[in-house]
Amino acid sequence: MFNFYCAITTVMRKALLETFEAAARLVSVELRPQLILVGGAASIEAVQVGALHFTLDLDGAIAFHCSAGFIVHIDLIEIGAGSNVIEKIHAAEPLLGASVASKPDLLYFRAVTVVDRWDDGDVLDFLWLLYRIAEDCEELPALGDQELGIMVKAGARLGIMDHLLLAAIVGGKDETASFRILQIE
Repeated sequence: MFNFYCAITTVMRKALLETFEAAARLVSVELRPQLILVGGAASIEAVQVGALHFTLDLDGAIAFHCSAGFIVHIDLIEIGAGSNVIEKIHAAEPLLGASVASKPDLLYFRAVTVVDRWDDGDVLDFLWLLYRIAEDCEELPALGDQELGIMVKAGARLGIMDHLLLAAIVGGKDETASFRILQIE
């Protein structure tokens, strides 16, 4: 397995957590449990009226100017039926008064990105998550046909050993899903 641990420096990790804490503070206390870090989230209205350290870029992107001196961009993602990005999050874990999506959820979201963009960086992110899930002996939740189809397409970008690992993790709750990943009928 590769060693992917060099990707996020201590300074970057601190900045991301600072950004998440600041974004969580933009959301009312009763709604914070619903704030889930996927790539970040915040209240667009609070940003528009000038929340401290937040700006709205000309292209509509939300930017947080962290104390480390660089900018972290935040994407707002709608979760729920009818959403063209994320229909549901299977599990979320508490983080700084809000929540972070589970590694299995993040793996699926990265699979969507791999299929949409076919970018090598996205594949590396996908592999990093896949290995973390394997190391922690986690399983993916049972996937629907559409979700499984995305995983099959993302798996096509992997080498044989990584493809087998994906099949094992996806098939933890459903062995027929493993066969679909491996494209065995």
